[in-house]
Amino acid sequence: MGGASALAIAVATLIVPAGAATQAEAARLQPRTVYPTTTLAVIKTIPVGGSPSAVALNDADDTVYVTNDGTDNVSVINGRTGQRTDDTIAVGDQPNGVAVNQDDDTVYVVNQGNNNVSVINGRTGQRTDDTINVQNQPFGIAIDQAEGDDTVYVVNYSSGSVSRINARTRTQPSPIVVGSTPWSVAVNQDDDTVYVTRSVTSGIVSIINMRTSPPSVTPIGVGDTPKGVAVNQDDDTVYVVNQVNNNVSVINARTNAVVSTVGVGAGPVGVAVDQADDTVYVANGVSNNVSVINGRTGQRTDDTIAVGNSPGGVAVDQSLTNAGLVYVTNLGSNSVSVIGRVTPSLVATCGSADDTATINLTVPNLATGFVMDPSTVTSVTFDGTPATGLSAVAGNKWDLRVPVGTGTVPVTVLLKGSSRTTSAGNFTYGCTPPPPPTPTPPTPAGAPSDIKATPGDNSAIITWVAPASSGSYPITDYQAIASPGGRTCLVAAPALSCEITGLTSGTSYTFTVQALTGAGWSPASSPSNSITPTPSPTPTITITGSRDDKRIIVTGTATDLVGKTLRPWRHFQGQTTYTEGIVAITPAADGSFTWKRKTGKKIYVYIAHESTRSNTVIIPAR
Repeated sequence: MGGASALAIAVATLIVPAGAATQAEAARLQPRTVYPTTTLAVIKTIPVGGSPSAVALNDADDTVYVTNDGTDNVSVINGRTGQRTDDTIAVGDQPNGVAVNQDDDTVYVVNQGNNNVSVINGRTGQRTDDTINVQNQPFGIAIDQAEGDDTVYVVNYSSGSVSRINARTRTQPSPIVVGSTPWSVAVNQDDDTVYVTRSVTSGIVSIINMRTSPPSVTPIGVGDTPKGVAVNQDDDTVYVVNQVNNNVSVINARTNAVVSTVGVGAGPVGVAVDQADDTVYVANGVSNNVSVINGRTGQRTDDTIAVGNSPGGVAVDQSLTNAGLVYVTNLGSNSVSVIGRVTPSLVATCGSADDTATINLTVPNLATGFVMDPSTVTSVTFDGTPATGLSAVAGNKWDLRVPVGTGTVPVTVLLKGSSRTTSAGNFTYGCTPPPPPTPTPPTPAGAPSDIKATPGDNSAIITWVAPASSGSYPITDYQAIASPGGRTCLVAAPALSCEITGLTSGTSYTFTVQALTGAGWSPASSPSNSITPTPSPTPTITITGSRDDKRIIVTGTATDLVGKTLRPWRHFQGQTTYTEGIVAITPAADGSFTWKRKTGKKIYVYIAHESTRSNTVIIPAR
């Protein structure tokens, strides 16, 4: 290779050779074209199961769940590495919709062929025994994650209805009739409004007001064969993709009126909104690409990203590590495309033809361990002349050989999936680059402080204060360690507490905490206070029943349930099942409580909190 120096290419201060002082020379050194400096591109393609249809993710730990319609399972992706894990989870027949409860890491999967919903514990990666029956041909699913709600909505295609599941009790009120062929569903978390597309109608979205009793349903017209639907939670804008019209209807949720229509690619199916920057992503199943809409202007951008075959499902990482990454399922390619907002840069900005130069790619918020695919960089040109010898190296960088040229020229990069080139800065021929700086060893974070432990039932809750310094990199995780025994709990930053289970009752423990960054683990903290776990008492509920001339009166005592909510369960003579009452019973400080109900009939009653149930009392008719 000609040329003595290996260039490391980082941006672009214009370096002018000595003696270049004339206006003509200065003009010659100016870059000749202006290019964008960032673009949306496919940075990873991840193989999954057969015919992947939908995708959802846990924003806190960046775990991605993909339903595979063709293989009846769910693929799990570690979003921080971009790798599929070994945790392929078998579910029901024809899994389609998937949603994650961000508060408790519960994953819900709609099984179209079984008319039910599978439930996965995201913390263990295991399917639970809670299979929830719904109506015929369920498809789309969404969760109202507003504080105190946790309602799961499932659209039933053949039944023309929406099932409502109480995620805490797994109970269901009567389904809501919305009209024929409902397809997908989205929830406005602020005002409890639910939006349901009806895919084989002449363009209808059913809007459900969950604050009325019973819930009211209002249809509004959109385009032909509406499919996916998504809500911008900040400005109450709803986006509906119309598959036949190749466009998106934009609805003002405050007036329930369509305010504009935006053209996209061919056969749009899925849609998702980046809640942080109001960017809308639309997966086009026929043109095999993703259209991008600027939600603040209501205009489609120039960023059309080519992905795999028959893209359908789309989801955006909304917070913390990897915030802004977009995941797209490719039904015809059995893969997931990961899209990021990429900025290429030269690590050194001058040198000679035939030198080795390096392109560095950065993506905002990208996890330290995420390695982009070698195919992410398609080509690099120096003022239109292609560089040769392009190859991926460690650290999301690409080496190349500088082509022949003169003066100062723009360097542009073509990235996978993008149809436009992006600026990596300017390169000046004819100067000797400075030697690369001696790298500084990364500094780990300081030790967490103020470690406190609270005993529990064969467990302990550990809390701490973040280190005063995170060192060279942001803190990504914390680990608490028990002594003796070495049991641990691991939690993603910025959480400052976790629970260690499996401790031995009656044994004295202390705990230390470490912080993890790109430089490794911090020193261990000073030990916490000493605690001794003890088994927690078993709660009980005992009741008696009586009546006056109008009402039944149930009095009782609850132990170890102060501050908890109890519910009455009752059935009348001739009934075979108990019905949960809507009244919330809160025990007094001494555990006592009273519940009354107007009825003259014979009634059977018990009081319960979760799995704790009282004795049953039988109160005769008046």
